Amino acid sequence: MRNMKYIITMAFVLCIMNIKSQNIRNQKCATEEHYQQLLLNNPGLAQKRADYEQSITQDVANKIASGQTNITYVIPVVVHVVHQYGTENISDAQIEDQIRILNEDFQRKNPDSISTPSAFLPIAGRMSIEFRLARLDPNGNCTNGIVRVVSPLTNGTSSFTNRDDVKAVSYWNANKYLNIWVVKNIASSQPGSTTLGYAQFPGLGSINTEGLVLRSDATGSIGSVSPSTDKGRTATHEIGHCLGLRHIWGDDGSACTGSDLVADTPNQANENTGCPSFPQVSCSNGPNGDLYSNYMDYTQDVCMNIFSAGQVARMTNALNSASGGRINLWQPANLIATGTNVPNTPVVCKPKCDFVSRTEVCVGNTIGFSDKSWNTSPTSWSWTFPGGIPSTSTSQNPVIQYNTPGTYDVKLVVSNAAGTDSLIKVGSILVKPNTAVIQSPNYFETFPTNVNLAANNYRVIDANNDVAFFPYTGAGIGDNSSVYLDNTINSPGFIDALYMPNVNFANAPSDVKLSFYVAYQRDIASRTDNLRFQFSLNCGQTWVTRYNKSANSTTAPLHTVAAINTTGNFIPNGPTQWRKESISVSGYPGNASASNVELRFLFTADPNIGAGMPLYIDSISLTSQSSGIADFNMNRLNANVYPNPSDANFTIEFYDSDIDNLTLEVVDLLGRKTTIDKSDLKQNTFHSYVLNTNNKLTNGTYLLQLKSGNKYFNTKISILK
Repeated sequence: MRNMKYIITMAFVLCIMNIKSQNIRNQKCATEEHYQQLLLNNPGLAQKRADYEQSITQDVANKIASGQTNITYVIPVVVHVVHQYGTENISDAQIEDQIRILNEDFQRKNPDSISTPSAFLPIAGRMSIEFRLARLDPNGNCTNGIVRVVSPLTNGTSSFTNRDDVKAVSYWNANKYLNIWVVKNIASSQPGSTTLGYAQFPGLGSINTEGLVLRSDATGSIGSVSPSTDKGRTATHEIGHCLGLRHIWGDDGSACTGSDLVADTPNQANENTGCPSFPQVSCSNGPNGDLYSNYMDYTQDVCMNIFSAGQVARMTNALNSASGGRINLWQPANLIATGTNVPNTPVVCKPKCDFVSRTEVCVGNTIGFSDKSWNTSPTSWSWTFPGGIPSTSTSQNPVIQYNTPGTYDVKLVVSNAAGTDSLIKVGSILVKPNTAVIQSPNYFETFPTNVNLAANNYRVIDANNDVAFFPYTGAGIGDNSSVYLDNTINSPGFIDALYMPNVNFANAPSDVKLSFYVAYQRDIASRTDNLRFQFSLNCGQTWVTRYNKSANSTTAPLHTVAAINTTGNFIPNGPTQWRKESISVSGYPGNASASNVELRFLFTADPNIGAGMPLYIDSISLTSQSSGIADFNMNRLNANVYPNPSDANFTIEFYDSDIDNLTLEVVDLLGRKTTIDKSDLKQNTFHSYVLNTNNKLTNGTYLLQLKSGNKYFNTKISILK
């Protein structure tokens, strides 16, 4: 049994910094780990924690003397749903279900309380507490206690050390509200492990980070929850931490030496997982063994069903302690200020307008729009769609057709009995032309220095606003340039895309092939960074993957360098650190429906780790042997062409001695060759040749192809008269 009079000393706190903490055993909860990280940045928290432990006994004694302990503690709650319109944007019903579970668990009204082993029924605790969703926000406005914010931080951060960043996205004064943040992913300190939630101990951290963070799939018991975490007990566990409870095995030592500072919880060696059977004996705690069904253990949700009386007393102490920062929450004045002085009743507030849709469409196609308004539901909708057909709608979720290329705004006005709100998303819809840019299978892109991706019809999509593909000077195939993705600052699960110019395959020969070069190195063997190459026939509505490689795969590895790099950012230092990839285009050549095919590279960062090594792409080619144009060769011929654009003449400069095997051609985007006179090319090392088009070429873009032996140079030239 544990000594309730155990006092944390500075020596004890310094000791726990060196233990094997719970995150190494199992990353289900990261509360103690979170405290240890705060302690590294603010060593003064150690003394503050010790002072708190000493103070709560006296604080409670004062409350008993004044007769203020025989009350029900009502706790105002605000839930901040941080999302990107995915399954993490859980419903109001799922949140309300979680609040129900909290009240049942803490008050021991949970239906599965009958599953508590009979040996532990005498110590079962019941807490006089009620969690209520706020009905007034910090400004006194009507709220249903649920805030929805769109942010990529729902995916977690690149490191567990800054996972509190998500709290700054949406926060209410923690002296008045218990803040709960719901996200898709929480950064873990252990590769391959999953963190379901974490909290902040009373008074041990900034007031601006007080509260708990939950994964959306571990919140409530309905909706998007996952098996084994589908009873809402992650929140019960984390609020236990918010009210001063520690893990039942203690986080302050190795097996059998830890303490949770609660007298009636049996000492146990480590956490229990799964769904154990009675008894689980450890640390000589027989015959009854571990209290594995306790909410502060690590068993599955379905096996958790009890707080002990000692734990209830400790949480009550936390609510009555001035030093812990929880005492103001349940004061009558605060309940009035937050609208929680009466039991929750249905509320109708002015809606907060929001909506979501696809952002890109081809001419003649439609986009469906979905109302995502919150803070209670609207009863009427008024949409405006410039460039769309129809241009207005009063449907909740309209479908709109766009027939003219361009970029268009969308406006929505929502209303109910409590008021009206509106939102304009400027330039949110891109309508793309139906004509492909690449009309010939003879296409090369070498990403020369200072290349303008947009001018070359490449598009970069960075949905998470963190990093993106961009031109890079310092590494390449045959030259010193390529396209680079700075994955070193990427966050877990973040997605970045590089779109090629659209291709017309309808009249392409059957032997067309697409290739590119990639360079990538791992810093962790288990990393799952993933690169895919995809095709779309329906303007990006659906995608077919023809190339899929992951960093940790043994059969389709993404990495081009076998060694693990832990010393610095990877920069390929030669051809051997690049790999040529050939992608099947079967099914597209000769297909009448493939006249405007979208192509893209899609990179997904490891969903748990994030912040990996850079990725490089270079020398994309689309070639056909039957067209007479050879595939792009690694042995590149360096040349310079200027001016470009030109009205007629281009100067080509290059160094090479193999003049006998030199060929020079200009090909239009339909693959038609234009004869070029090369009679003035002389045997020499340096060549400066003026290409005179003799006004044979009309305004437009062409491919200049220069070959000397087995060396190639390909570039686009433009005639502009």
